[in-house]
Amino acid sequence: VYVQGACKGSGTEGATAVGAVFWGETSNANCALTVPGPNPPTNNRAAIYAVLLAVKSSNPDVSLMILTNSEYTIRHACYWAGKNSQIGWSCPNGDLLKDLVMLLGWRGAPTRFVRIERGVKNLRAEEARKLAQNG
Repeated sequence: VYVQGACKGSGTEGATAVGAVFWGETSNANCALTVPGPNPPTNNRAAIYAVLLAVKSSNPDVSLMILTNSEYTIRHACYWAGKNSQIGWSCPNGDLLKDLVMLLGWRGAPTRFVRIERGVKNLRAEEARKLAQNG
């Protein structure tokens, strides 16, 4: 599944952020939703929210590969979750990260994160980006 976060005016008052999930061209599960939470939203928060949406909409008993260009999200979900948990999720976007890590822990099947390079031509990643930008 390809995910993308987008934020117009990232980090400023009046900013709007969207998390998008692209499962495939004909999938009814494709979506783009406004990111909840504290203002002002950021690109990083939108990227985390996109991954959270993908995990929520996935079958927990089927392997899941999440493709994203957000190194920030991958590092927080895969490498820094233990540390962030120990400090009570008092890190930026801790509310979303806590929910994401909890959902990942409940999955019965493996979850793999793959970082896709920005600017590399990838039609599915482009569809996720369009969903996020048009959210």
